[in-house]
Amino acid sequence: MADTGFTATVGFSSTSTPFDVVSIDSLPTWAVEALEVTPLNQATVFNKYMAGDTQDPGEVTFTFNYNATQSVPSRGSTETITITFPKHTSGAGTRATLVGTGFIQSVAFPALQRNQVQTAQITFKFDGSTGPTYTAETTS
Repeated sequence: MADTGFTATVGFSSTSTPFDVVSIDSLPTWAVEALEVTPLNQATVFNKYMAGDTQDPGEVTFTFNYNATQSVPSRGSTETITITFPKHTSGAGTRATLVGTGFIQSVAFPALQRNQVQTAQITFKFDGSTGPTYTAETTS
């Protein structure tokens, strides 16, 4: 059965105060490059492919309620990110996580307007050194 994002969290190794996350806008898409290896003398009409050797580890973008008293990680700073997914089943022992090292690629500060909640956005780029690793939820 499908779930919502309710209770999902984002945390960084250098930040003790959790972000008040409004949405996790994008998670990595893991894909391997498809390399065409069709020989010139092939008699069929379909191309031939093989899987590439490496893949892009991806990035995470999330939006959070901006708080001017909370530190925002610096662009380029090295971090370990932990994304904790909501519990899928009520008897779950541990929630699913996505963990890996990388760096803060961008920080978008909020627009300052009347009658608007200030939200900011961070994009985190996995560096491929450690993870990213997805660990499925476990049952108790």
